[in-house]
Amino acid sequence: MGYPRRRSFSLKKLLIPLLVLIIGAGIWYFSTGDGGEDDLVDLLNSPEESKGPYSEWRSRLKAGESRAVAKDVLSAIEKGDVKSHPELLWIVAEAWGKAGEEALRRSALEKIIVEFPESVAATRARSELSTTTSGDGIALYLDGKYEAAKTALAVQLEKSPEEEKSSILWHIARCEQELGQARLAREHFKRVLNDYGDSLFVADSYFGLALSEFSEGRYDSALEYFDKGRAADRTSAFGLRSAKDMHELLYVKLVEDEKSHSMWEPLREMLCVLWDAADEDERTTLEQKLDEINSYVVFNPNAEFADAVFHTVETGDSIGKIAQKYDSRVRLIKHINGLDSDMIYPDQRLKVLVGNSKLIVDKSAFRLKLLFNGKYVHSYEIGIGKDGKDETPVGEFRVKTLEVDPIWYFEGEKILPDDPRNVLGTRWIGLDIPSYGIHGTPFEDSLGKKSSAGCVRMLNQAVEEVYAFVKRDDVVVIRD
Repeated sequence: MGYPRRRSFSLKKLLIPLLVLIIGAGIWYFSTGDGGEDDLVDLLNSPEESKGPYSEWRSRLKAGESRAVAKDVLSAIEKGDVKSHPELLWIVAEAWGKAGEEALRRSALEKIIVEFPESVAATRARSELSTTTSGDGIALYLDGKYEAAKTALAVQLEKSPEEEKSSILWHIARCEQELGQARLAREHFKRVLNDYGDSLFVADSYFGLALSEFSEGRYDSALEYFDKGRAADRTSAFGLRSAKDMHELLYVKLVEDEKSHSMWEPLREMLCVLWDAADEDERTTLEQKLDEINSYVVFNPNAEFADAVFHTVETGDSIGKIAQKYDSRVRLIKHINGLDSDMIYPDQRLKVLVGNSKLIVDKSAFRLKLLFNGKYVHSYEIGIGKDGKDETPVGEFRVKTLEVDPIWYFEGEKILPDDPRNVLGTRWIGLDIPSYGIHGTPFEDSLGKKSSAGCVRMLNQAVEEVYAFVKRDDVVVIRD
């Protein structure tokens, strides 16, 4: 009877030191700076991020290509090839550290804290910076103790090397902004831009200036600075927060109260930034604003915007030649310019949209959303397939066929476009899944419900507009 008790006691004695050992190993793992970085990056990355460029960058980092990796990652983020996130910036910080660029490493760590304050990487970054005055100042800034943070950072600014000053100046400017010291904040943001034009804080300095201008009612210049920030870094989390702070009042001032169109295009860019990051409920509200703006910016033949060029017709031109020159399409040129025929004349000015379309079909909302170069253009009500064998499929597809006044083949019969039994309407956008596509209908009461045999149906006028935008191999995403 005594043996089991002795065994229980022995297990307890073994388990306690084992738990202490495991906890101690965990503390060492997350606190040591020696050799833990690669493992931390692997831990933070998702399975998708362990492939492609992420895996390549880590391999090159281990091979000693530190400086090149840091520059390549930053370049990929700036171009939009990859989305900025804390793990990518951690790779940048690690690469600069291995390259011996301590100031640049510190700037990258600070960028993680500013952009992604709730992330695991930010917790680690705070720990690594906590022994420096700069780190203390940032911690105070993140705690909302702006006066104390400004004082601590000002002391560090006097002692720091040139490579560190862009980060410190930016944080000082943000403290001043929160303290209502707009003039001083502007001076420090501009100093970052003028003296440290290749630093990680250029884009966020533009966004800081945008907020300063906005707070003083200079809405046009606020949008101009925001646009410059977007050009420098399209993925900045601080830029997104700035847009959230500004967009509602900007819409009221520039669209609802004042019908001047001069700043509608940069406001559209800001709203598209928010649309990308929003959930479906937020998107509905944003889409109402964007529909008003796009009615002018996109569809007015005289309005300039980033995805359009203007072509002055010369002798010998045709719409086909112009479409080919800009990799556009005849039907889109005609639609945007309100042309009923292919006839054009010398010196005529035509607006040409350049880029690719994407369609997003949201089955639960019975909406189709048209994007051009990744930016929202318009939303349309749709009908979808009935439940069961007629259900509309979900997935990512490609446009494969485009037909005007399509013939409907049903149960072996060829039903012509002018036959009232033809359910395909005036346009057919066929997908790379047999017998499925997007088509027109004259029956408005069949929209907003499950009414088809599997295809997506739209009013004829709506499908004709979407048809003008799409071309073969454009992406169509259908989701529940």
